[in-house]
Amino acid sequence: MHFIGILKTIITSNCKGGGENRSLQNALGSTIRTITLIFVKRDIILCFLMTYRHDVRRGLLIQLLKRSAKQALKYYVIFVILLLILDFSVNLIAIEIAKRDVENLIANEDDDFQKIAKIHELVYTSLQSFYNDPTSRRILSLPLIDSTIDIWITQKPSHIFIRKNPVSWSWAYVTKMGNCVEHAAVFATLLKLAGFEARVVRASGEDHVWTEVKMDGKWIRVDASVPPDSPWYGNESYYEEAWKFKISAVITEDGDEVTEKYTDTGTLTVHVTDAGKPVEGIKVCVYSWNPVERRPDKYKVPLFVMEKPTNSTGTAVFMLGGNNYTIKLFRDYFIFRIPVNETNITVKENVNNELNIDISNGCDFSPLDIPLHFGVFLGILHFEWWAILCTCVFCLNCIKLWRKNSFDRTFE
Repeated sequence: MHFIGILKTIITSNCKGGGENRSLQNALGSTIRTITLIFVKRDIILCFLMTYRHDVRRGLLIQLLKRSAKQALKYYVIFVILLLILDFSVNLIAIEIAKRDVENLIANEDDDFQKIAKIHELVYTSLQSFYNDPTSRRILSLPLIDSTIDIWITQKPSHIFIRKNPVSWSWAYVTKMGNCVEHAAVFATLLKLAGFEARVVRASGEDHVWTEVKMDGKWIRVDASVPPDSPWYGNESYYEEAWKFKISAVITEDGDEVTEKYTDTGTLTVHVTDAGKPVEGIKVCVYSWNPVERRPDKYKVPLFVMEKPTNSTGTAVFMLGGNNYTIKLFRDYFIFRIPVNETNITVKENVNNELNIDISNGCDFSPLDIPLHFGVFLGILHFEWWAILCTCVFCLNCIKLWRKNSFDRTFE
């Protein structure tokens, strides 16, 4: 708690001295530079910039592993712990700043729509898209931690894009940068602070996220990534008409499906069997080809839409917009997800679409393969007994194949 107090004091003090208009993002920037320079040891820089990006965390870990496995684990743990502490401090301060901004914005406004419109304009104008900022895009793609720090300290870019997973509205509000998912998260939070019911909705298959606000008992679409002079309020068919989207599915942050409000849908029923017997618990994942067909210059693979497990009858039912899809089946073993089958299908609207998949000739996988992953990981960390573990896995797999060939048994 002592460190948290110090961190909050540093950020708060950095907010002072620059007038009321000095952004919290600049204060956080000064704090990040200070902390970054403190935690420099043996040329290992603990970077607080790209907080939750997995590729940067992986890059840091690999960079440390080149020096020492024990040192890598030590500094990596310190890195993650300090990031969590910084995240906690940012959340505390961001909520205070957001409350103040909302109160000042709607203090003299009685009309609910005008309140929403003012908050929409605030979010749209204050959050800069990282796609439009070359400095941020450069930092986003940098593989080396020390190069990232060098740019942050020397060039002092106006914005730094930090994306947590799941997305945090506080980091977006602090850094003043994001894309549609950050716009939606910030917009929903500010609407709630203003007394409205709001939620984030997602069309993952079209790579877009927006917000819904409750007005007169109905959920209304509001999109903070759309300019104030465009149809940002209502008009649920806007994306298909103006952006030429083929909506696959729209899902709220609570997991409710509201697709039928935005597009016509068709029913896709997937039946999964193994040698004619229904299989329960298979994860059925849907991927949309719409982005690839619409923007082949940007999207190279279909985007994930949703997933459902098969029930006791081996069935999973989806309500989807008319589109081309890839259906992938997976089995879950402990923390591992193993591919079983992959099939393409075109879903037609206003009809029942049936898909029958037999996995008896699918992926030949055994839980005996799982320790191999741990063996490789331990080998990277230079533990001497990893070879013994891998050898055991190899022997067990040989036994498995021998039993399968001898008795014609298939792993279920």
